Amino acid sequence: MQKIIICANTTWYLYNFRANLIRRLSKNGYSILSVAPVDEYAPFLSSLDCRYLPLEIDNRGTHPGRDLLLFWRYLCLLRREKPDIILTYTIKPNIFGSLAARVCSVPVINNISGLGAVFIKTSWVTKLVMRLYHLSLARSEKVFFQNKDDQSYFVSSGLVQQNRTEC
Repeated sequence: MQKIIICANTTWYLYNFRANLIRRLSKNGYSILSVAPVDEYAPFLSSLDCRYLPLEIDNRGTHPGRDLLLFWRYLCLLRREKPDIILTYTIKPNIFGSLAARVCSVPVINNISGLGAVFIKTSWVTKLVMRLYHLSLARSEKVFFQNKDDQSYFVSSGLVQQNRTEC
């Protein structure tokens, strides 16, 4: 049975926006592991026929030490679980989950639903996030965008190759 890891920055997100995907993949014979920090929606994930594993993420922080720790947590997770593929949603799983997957030779599919607050004003954080996106998306199997403007921005900024994207 093939194993798919689905990562996001909240279980609320997984339950409210990825429930149908999780159910469908499980129904089609895949073993699904949902990964996100614990919140009030964590208990509901069991109703989706998937296993849940909490993974602490500092969602709003920009501390490099905490982000390096998140990368390490993803590395440990991927080495322990040995998935066939990882699906990532939201900025930190997209970046740090993808980088860890790259090290572990696990195929990645990313979903970018929006640029996020870091792109509102250009700063050193914006430049760092762009560099991290460039590194993390370089070997993604596919990068899905929720809107054409974000897709165009990522492609024109050299963050991802056009042929790896879908909108």
